[in-house]
Amino acid sequence: MEITNHPTTTTTSTVPSSSDPQSSFITAETYVVQIPKDQIYRIPPNENAAIAESRRPPQQASKKKSTSSSSSSCCSKSCYCCVFLGIFIVVVAIIIYLLTFFFQPKNPKFQVVNLFVSTTNHPKTITYRFRVGVRNLDQRSGVSFEKGGQTSLLFMQREIGQGKFPTFHQDKAGASTILVTLTGSNNRTVLPMQVQSSLNGTSKKHVPLVLSMNLLARMRISLLSEGDARLSVVCELVVDTLRKGSTQILSQSCLVRR
Repeated sequence: MEITNHPTTTTTSTVPSSSDPQSSFITAETYVVQIPKDQIYRIPPNENAAIAESRRPPQQASKKKSTSSSSSSCCSKSCYCCVFLGIFIVVVAIIIYLLTFFFQPKNPKFQVVNLFVSTTNHPKTITYRFRVGVRNLDQRSGVSFEKGGQTSLLFMQREIGQGKFPTFHQDKAGASTILVTLTGSNNRTVLPMQVQSSLNGTSKKHVPLVLSMNLLARMRISLLSEGDARLSVVCELVVDTLRKGSTQILSQSCLVRR
């Protein structure tokens, strides 16, 4: 578009009207408007923007490259740190699990060695003396059995004797034999008929018994710490008779739970 600086001119022409053929005319005018050059705005094409970008000083381009490279390096460092931290946490968790699994504290082992039964008439009581073997399976720490341990003797889920567990200390990987004494009533109204017959020697039937012990022990409770632990020991055994001086243990099975 070319703009001239000539003054504004007006051209007038007369055109006859089609609706009124006699002598009516419509006047048509044409205007030429002059605009100053400093008010004309132009938008350069895309190829001109590329040319201008290529002609910029090299410092600006290097600044852009350096900022982009620094941001990418920071991102890569943070990603590496996150990956390393995640791997480290997984390795530590696996090590702790393996140490806890292979080096977890072991419960002591119990075994009934023999049984002695005696009776008294004044008062009518029965005394059951068990010799129990205790073995500490922990190779790193000892076990101290504290006060408060309770024992009971059952026949067919009926309690026939009660007693207390003795207090003693056992070294690591140590073994000892202790005496556990229980007493019960010899009254015929309380004592089961099969137990009475076995005590009198009139019955040859085997007698099933359950020796239950609830113990309080000071021992290693975790991989790196010691504390008080409640132990529940249940020994199921079968004896040939309860007659004095001739009791033999035919079978037994002891289970220890913490």
